[in-house]
Amino acid sequence: MDDEHVDKVDALERQLADAEQRIETLRQQLPSRRNMLRLGGAAALGAAAAVVGKPGVAAAGTGAMQYGASNNAGDDETRLSSSNDVSTLRVNNSGQGGRSIDARNSSAGTAVYAFTEPAGINARGVDASVNGMNGYALVVTGGKSQVFLSPGFASGPGVPGSHSAGELAMNNNTLWFCIADGNPGTWRKLAAADTAGSFHPIATARVYDSRWVPPPAGLITGLMVVGGTPRLVFCDDKRALNNGAVTLNDVVPIGATAIAYNLTVTQTDGQGFLAVEPGGAASFGGSAINWSPGQASLANASVAKLDTQRRVSVFVGGGVGASTQFIIDVVGYYR
Repeated sequence: MDDEHVDKVDALERQLADAEQRIETLRQQLPSRRNMLRLGGAAALGAAAAVVGKPGVAAAGTGAMQYGASNNAGDDETRLSSSNDVSTLRVNNSGQGGRSIDARNSSAGTAVYAFTEPAGINARGVDASVNGMNGYALVVTGGKSQVFLSPGFASGPGVPGSHSAGELAMNNNTLWFCIADGNPGTWRKLAAADTAGSFHPIATARVYDSRWVPPPAGLITGLMVVGGTPRLVFCDDKRALNNGAVTLNDVVPIGATAIAYNLTVTQTDGQGFLAVEPGGAASFGGSAINWSPGQASLANASVAKLDTQRRVSVFVGGGVGASTQFIIDVVGYYR
């Protein structure tokens, strides 16, 4: 006999025992033998109907459960308990579009709440699986976001305990993914306030050329000369190569945190360098490109952090009187 049949036999035996107990309770409560017999027979019929899966009435300790109809528990809870290694409640639905369980909450409460206590090493609040290659074990839709991971527990690298590859955890507003089993496992940071986000490669977009004459509206162009002030460069719009007219707005969209770019110096004079920092930076930490006397044009690829207005600041340094024109072409952004 397989497990499913064993479960069914166990369930039938429990239902019959419950029916006998309810009959005895009714007999003791009713003074009339006639009423005792009538209600006892009704309870027995209700239990028998439940056994064969047809609508019926089963008397409960605090009320009546009507099968095949709507029920209202009022202020009471309906509890099912089991201490065996079987399903406390098994619900089957063979309909192609049916739902085995449909849980709803009409206010701000929780439709389904799963809690395991005490939690063993392999405890699961919810275990969802699909038999076969089709379908989905878990589908979440709607709401202001599809999934919310609470940071209210300790997870992630440096936390003692065994972890398994495939774990996803939120800790201190940082999203982590475990890539290898171990204690504490091997973790990779997926997202956080101090990370750049995902890289989005784009077709090369020229966002600035200091040689544009006259300067497009809102831009400053012309030679960068050693001793001059830093230049703010907007990196949001793609512009025409010849005159800087905007050809595509927001090629680097709002919310981008950094860009991958090519920096070109041309018409150089003397020996100098350019440094690229986030827009509005007061100083620079290192050069992005260097030129020497006799080098007319050079190019270099790099990554730069943006400010909230999608700008970078370009600094010039080097020998007295050194100067250059420069070009910035964006090839991707982080967001």
